[in-house]
Amino acid sequence: MHIKPKKRLGQNFLTDKNIQRKLVASYNLKTLDHILEIGAGYGELTKLIAPNVAFVYALEIDPELCKTLRDNTKGYSNIEIINQDILRFDLEKYFIRRFKNKKIAFPPLAGSAIGVIGDDFRRFSQWYGKGSYPEGIDL
Repeated sequence: MHIKPKKRLGQNFLTDKNIQRKLVASYNLKTLDHILEIGAGYGELTKLIAPNVAFVYALEIDPELCKTLRDNTKGYSNIEIINQDILRFDLEKYFIRRFKNKKIAFPPLAGSAIGVIGDDFRRFSQWYGKGSYPEGIDL
C-alpha cells in the first residue's frame, strides 16, 4: 500500500492518526455537507470525513494513487474518486452550482491549490452572492 510521494506532484502524506482526527474535527462537518477533498492521497482523511457528511468528492491527481484510494474506500457508498488535477478541475460546473451545503477540504501543504480556489471563491462570491457558494475553505 505504500507509494512514495512524488515531488513533481507536490505530494505529502499525513500519516499521524491523531493529527488526522484533529484536522477532520476542525472542519465542523454537517450531515448535509458535500465535500470536495483536494489531494485525497491514500484516503485516510476521506474515510474519516465520509461517515459525517452526505458525499465526498475525493480529487487526486496521481493515477497510481487513485487505484489505492479506490481500494481503500471500497465500502463507502458516498465517496467518488476523481482522477484530476485541481488546476484543471471545473470547480464551478461540477461542484459550486450543484450543491447547497458544500465545503472544500485541503490536506496540509496544498499551497498551490489554496491560491487557485481562493481566487475562485472571490469570483463566485461576486457572481452568486452570499449563501450560494461554499461556506468556506477548511484548512
